[in-house]
Amino acid sequence: MAKNIGRNVGGPITPLSSLLANVYGVVAQEIKDQLILQQKTLKVEWLSDASGVKDGKAQDRFETTVKFAAGFRPDRACEVFRDLYASEQQSSALHYNVGLCDEIDGQIEMARKRYLISDKMLRESNKIISAALTRTEQQVKTMDDLAAKRPELIDAPTVARAGTKKAVNPIAAARPDIDAKILDTMKSERRIALVIGNTQYRNVAALRNSVKDARDVEVALKAVGFSVISGFDLTHQQTLQLLNRFKANLRKGDVAVVYFAGHGISIENTNFLLPIDFQSSSAMTVANARGRALDIETTVVRMPSSSGSRFSMVVADACREVPQLHAATRSIKRGLAAPKTIAKGTLIAFATGAGQTADDGDGENGRFTAHFLKAIKTPNVNIREAMEWVASSVSAETNGEQVPSVYAELTGEFYFAVQ
Repeated sequence: MAKNIGRNVGGPITPLSSLLANVYGVVAQEIKDQLILQQKTLKVEWLSDASGVKDGKAQDRFETTVKFAAGFRPDRACEVFRDLYASEQQSSALHYNVGLCDEIDGQIEMARKRYLISDKMLRESNKIISAALTRTEQQVKTMDDLAAKRPELIDAPTVARAGTKKAVNPIAAARPDIDAKILDTMKSERRIALVIGNTQYRNVAALRNSVKDARDVEVALKAVGFSVISGFDLTHQQTLQLLNRFKANLRKGDVAVVYFAGHGISIENTNFLLPIDFQSSSAMTVANARGRALDIETTVVRMPSSSGSRFSMVVADACREVPQLHAATRSIKRGLAAPKTIAKGTLIAFATGAGQTADDGDGENGRFTAHFLKAIKTPNVNIREAMEWVASSVSAETNGEQVPSVYAELTGEFYFAVQ
């Protein structure tokens, strides 16, 4: 439940989350106005040398796009540069131009990494690339300095208000009587989890918390008895290899959990989880997307249920905004659609409902995953109640702007932990 601070003078009390959002907005504007002046006066200079672009048609597209970009249409040009970048990795100019696109989009750390690659590929220094490196290094340092000061604001003590009761976490307060048969089952059941976190997307906006979220979930699941197969920043091929490894480890009667943090999209009410090499051209139709991403229902959910798992759970913290893909096709809808079917013994949880997007969070974890981690670590609460608490907590913190969706067809009970 969101905390409230401030004086009540007849109107509603302003939520702490809203006050912090306002403060961060002011701070962000201050940074733009005073600390990172180069962002306001950034001179966009594209590199036109097509050396290293091996395919002839790709060379022609590259040269045409450089001319197009110079005509003050960087948004459309960046789509082409990123599309070329997926298959052409030997061009210093292409690394730089995609880095410039990242910088324009505000992905400063990713831009700096691409500039470094571009610089290392050259025998002699290039003044444009050197200037870009200097510029982004200064911006990264500024952001690091701000991040170091941020806990002072977040951790500041809240002011207690007279007459209020101490908030009680309903998960921590719950102590149901657990059936002895369930306890016996938990002592012998095999627990297998697949955890994937993707942050460094090549052709769409990078994410901040996804890999950190996935690593934290991996640690939490191991602490409650799961054997975890994990992977981070995976291409489509690497993802399929990890899925096959997960499938090979599943046995009848297992408890199977799949957790994914990264980008996810819905095309014609079919939901997909995106690998880091997903391209906008693959989002045009369901058929195209199936060849380059993971269909949640036909691939991810079906895998544990078809193995005869006693209980299976699929969690997707994957409903961020993907402006590059929305610009490429009208087929994509915000958020993830409700699953068409749910196998018995299965629970599916999406970080937000259809028509909404998930918040990447202001802290160490995304907003949804921060609460999901609490649910894993809190004993004596069955999975349905735990996920209902996660959904209600996220909804309360966001004033209903993000409401996680939980779909279940359960035939028995499951607890992450008991005491």
